[in-house]
Order: sequence, then structure tokens, then C-alpha cells
Amino acid sequence: MSLIRGSACALRILCSGGQQLTNQNIRNIARWVAPTLKEIRKRKNKMAPSPPVKRSGFIDWNWNAELFAFSKRLHEDFNPEFLQEAFTVRSYIIQEEQKQQAVGIENPVTNLKDNLALASSGTDILSAYAEMFISSQLPKLPINGVRAVRDYLLSDGVLANVSRHIGTKDLILTAEFPPDKPTLANTFKAVVSALNKSSGNEKSFEFVRDFLFTQLNQKDIDSMWDIERPIELLQEYCRANKFAEPEPRLLNDAGKNTIMAVYHVGIYCDRKMLAAGFGENVNTAIEVAAINCLKRFYDIENPRPYNFKITLKEVEESLQNRRKVERQV
Repeated sequence: MSLIRGSACALRILCSGGQQLTNQNIRNIARWVAPTLKEIRKRKNKMAPSPPVKRSGFIDWNWNAELFAFSKRLHEDFNPEFLQEAFTVRSYIIQEEQKQQAVGIENPVTNLKDNLALASSGTDILSAYAEMFISSQLPKLPINGVRAVRDYLLSDGVLANVSRHIGTKDLILTAEFPPDKPTLANTFKAVVSALNKSSGNEKSFEFVRDFLFTQLNQKDIDSMWDIERPIELLQEYCRANKFAEPEPRLLNDAGKNTIMAVYHVGIYCDRKMLAAGFGENVNTAIEVAAINCLKRFYDIENPRPYNFKITLKEVEESLQNRRKVERQV
């Protein structure tokens, strides 16, 4: 009997313990929570989207600390005065002066300097670096192509995209928020100029190479440079290199006198076909063939990968060697 009584007690203890464990794993959430959250979400979706919140509006914001963290994230040594100037837009200074005038200050003083001068200097620096880098990586590309690629890199869209991704949006002192593309682009130019003044040409070139020139990776030259007057350019190239006059020849056609007509034209020089192209008429096919021929001459048909580890010294040496070869020729 004692054995049976002991077994019954053990079973009661086990059953009560299991019930306690089961009750502990149950989440006690009231029934009104889910419907309330659904109703809040439904009302929120009906409302207009909330305006973006400025990071500087938070109570823990410290602009100088954020600028220090910005330079450390990029592993660059900026002069604090130049960096503050690079992130200050003229519209912000005007806004602060108007606030002081509104409270009765006749001659407002902000002790701030806008980034117009740095942005102008940064434009010249970026233009020079871009032309040097493109000429070193694509040595056969003519000056028109080099300038077209440079203009693409220095466009507001590309510079604003790079500027936004390195974290300048919340640091810019400007009257409008979020800052527009020209403001972001000018800020990036000013940052480059500030780095050039703080650390020199080599550091600023590496900064531009790592963040801006890498936008050329897997980018087709055709999307940046629209070759105009390809037939005339091809004739000038052949005359300059003492080639025979290029001659277009019709290779094949299909679907004449229909809306699906296709013509296949080849460019010949010294009885050798240089390139071919297709078009809906003969003139278009000739232009396409001339463009393909120029791309072959300029070595941009299948360009080699860009060297994104090249230094400023190596770029200058490459351009000097190129000029020496051109003089000898």
C-alpha cells in the first residue's frame, strides 16, 4: 500500500509541475491588442507620408562630434575648419542672419563661411584628376571621349549619389531638408577641396579614386559618350594614321521595301574589313559600322578592367611616357 501511495504522490507532483511549466510558456496578450494595432496601421496608411526628420533635430545632436566621426569613418585627416566650411551652405547662413534680425539684432554675426570657394576649387581638382585617370586607363581614347566621361563623372547625379552614400546628407548645414542634388554635389566637391588642403594631392586623389572613379566599373563607354559624325571621325583617323580611305560596302540585306528592312554594311580599308554594322537603312548601317570601327581603334570595344589601385604618381608617370612616345612618333 505504501508503494502505491508513493507512486500516486509522485504522479500528482509531476502533473502539477508540468502544468506550471505549460502556463509559464503561454503569452498573456489581451484580445484587444491585435485589432487595435490593425486599426492604427489602417489609419496610418490613409495619412500622407510623414516629412523626413532632420537628424540635427534630436536632442543628442553634436555637429562637431559628427564631423569628427565622419573623417574617421573615411580614414582621412581633415582640418576641422576646412571641413566645417565644406558642410556650410550659403542658404543656411542667410537663414541664421534672418533669425537674428527677427529678434532685433541689426548687424547679425554668424562666424560661418560658406563652401562656394571650396566647391569651385573642388571642381577644378576633380576635373584634373578625372582627365588624368581616364587618359591613363584608356590611352587611345580621344580628347572628346575623355571629356565626355569626365562630364559624366562630374554630373550632379553621380556626385550627389556618391555624396549621399558617404554620409553627408545629415551633416550639411542648409536651409532646405533633405538637400537637393546640386547641394549634395557641391558639398562633395568642397569635401575634396578640404581634403586636398588638409592632406595634399596624393590623399585627395586616392579619395576621389576610391569613391568617384569606381562609378565607372562595368560602365559602357557608349552610355557616357555619344559619338557624333562617326564617318567624318573615321576618315580623319585614317588620314592621321596614313591609312587608306575607308570604304563602306553592302554585305547583305533583307526585307526590302518593308517596315522590317535590315541592311548589313561593312567598312573596308586596304581590302580588309575593319568592322560591320546593321541598320534599318543603308545610311544608318554605315554609321553603326563606322562607330564600331572607331570603338575598335580607340580600344573601347572590350575595354580592360580599370586599375582602382593606381596612385597619382603612377598616373603622372603613365601620362609622361605616353607623351614621350607621341613625340617620337
